Amino acid sequence: MNTAKVILLILTGLLVLPGCSQPITYSLDDIPKAVNSPFTSNTLGVEAFEDVRENIPVKQAWYKSFYKERRITHRGGKGWWFNDDQEYKNKCVAPGITEMIVKHLNRSGLFHSVTLKEKARSDTDYILQGGIKTFEGYKEKSVAAQIGAQFGLIGALATSGVTSQYEATTVLNNVKLIRRDSQETIWQGVIEGKIEGEDYADAQGFSAYTKANISLKEAVNQLIDELKETTAE
Repeated sequence: MNTAKVILLILTGLLVLPGCSQPITYSLDDIPKAVNSPFTSNTLGVEAFEDVRENIPVKQAWYKSFYKERRITHRGGKGWWFNDDQEYKNKCVAPGITEMIVKHLNRSGLFHSVTLKEKARSDTDYILQGGIKTFEGYKEKSVAAQIGAQFGLIGALATSGVTSQYEATTVLNNVKLIRRDSQETIWQGVIEGKIEGEDYADAQGFSAYTKANISLKEAVNQLIDELKETTAE
C-alpha cells in the first residue's frame, strides 16, 4: 500500500464523528457468479439470523485528543480496538449481517432470487436460517499512531509507516437450508470466515469494523461454496 493511500486512510479515520453508526457492508464487485449451481431456478428466503454471541470483556478508554470515549479489550498482553456493538445502529449487528448475507447471495447468482423473509411467512422454494456465533474484528492499539494523530497531516506523514496487527472472525452456526414444501433440511453446518495480518496503524482502531465485515464476506463465500455442492431435491 503506497504512502498516499495510507495517509488518506488515516485521515479518514480521524474524521469519523462520535455518534455515527458503523455500517455492516463490503464491496460485492469481486463476487463471482456461481457456476453450475443446482438452485438457479429456485428462490430463497433468508430468515433473520439469531445473535448467539458471548460478550467480549472490555474496559473503558478515554482519549481527550478525540473527545470520544472508546472501549478496548486485552488479549495476549496487548490492548486491542474491537468492533463494539455500541457503535452499530441500535447497538445490534444481526440485522446488518442478515442483510449483507441476502445481498451477497443475490450477487452470486446461486439462486434465482434471494429475499429477506419473516419466519413462517416465506413463500420461497427454500429457506435459509442460522445463528451468529462470532462477529469480531480486532486492531492492535498503537501508541505511535495515537500520538501522531494529534498533529493532523504532519502527524499522519510522520507515522505513515507504522503498522499494527489485525484479525477478524465470523462464525455462523446451525446454518440450515430447508426445502419449504417438505420442511426437509437438505444442508446443515457451521461456516467460518477468518482473516489476519498486519497493515497501517489507525489511531482509533476504526479499521476493526472493516476487518469484521471482510470476515463476514469470507464466511458467506464459504457458505456459497458449500451450497454449490448440495443437490437440489
